[in-house]
Amino acid sequence: MSNLESPLDDIRIGSLTAQWARRHSYAVSYFVETKSTNSWAKENLDHLFANDLAFHLVVTDFQTQGKGRGRHSWTSPKLGSALLSSWCFSLPQAPQPFLTLRIGLALIRASACTWPYLDWSLKAPNDLFLDGDKNAGLLVENICQGNETKCIVGLGMNILDTPEGVDSAVDLQSVLPDGTPFLAEDWILFLDRFFVELTDAITKACEPLTSSDQASLRYFLNLNPHFESKIKKVWPDGSLEIDSRRISFSEL
Repeated sequence: MSNLESPLDDIRIGSLTAQWARRHSYAVSYFVETKSTNSWAKENLDHLFANDLAFHLVVTDFQTQGKGRGRHSWTSPKLGSALLSSWCFSLPQAPQPFLTLRIGLALIRASACTWPYLDWSLKAPNDLFLDGDKNAGLLVENICQGNETKCIVGLGMNILDTPEGVDSAVDLQSVLPDGTPFLAEDWILFLDRFFVELTDAITKACEPLTSSDQASLRYFLNLNPHFESKIKKVWPDGSLEIDSRRISFSEL
């Protein structure tokens, strides 16, 4: 089976997500295939934020050069089986570095609200885990333009399939209980919840983490089975207290 065959002919996650955005009158650019939604967004910033738009979604059904954090890449599964997206915002000033933690918290809150019977956890600074394996990754990139900052939140999430040869990846459909199929209406519900959580995180991009954020992050990070040391405290600046040491979340 080639990479451009869909595991479910009647559902393509990118197309379904673009339809959701259009129903809400959100600006969206949808492609059947592109090299990377984050790369496309950065190359087309003037188009994305024309007419003083504050938000623009870029989504595709297949990426040929998906990007991860640092020098890592994001390998796409079969066409239409994953959320491959960039959620682009215009901010009045540069966000704090721990915005990535806020966005990770937004993602797991939306996931756990939509599928509360599944085993979700976080791995700092940018990975969502499901049943102990990686389900989604975030890549947050900020580009300064005069007095404004364009924040590009890249999100790749395995929904109906996993990339070939990536043993540590898991897709949502494979862990759903017997008799509980993946439903398009559940996906729409997830998108609604994620957008609410994400926009809230973006509006607080320059604010310290609240006590509720700190407690929630500590809880979801400590659920991750691959992290042996327990986080004792998450501080308002996003630093973590582990084994009597205070470290940056990016050091994990």
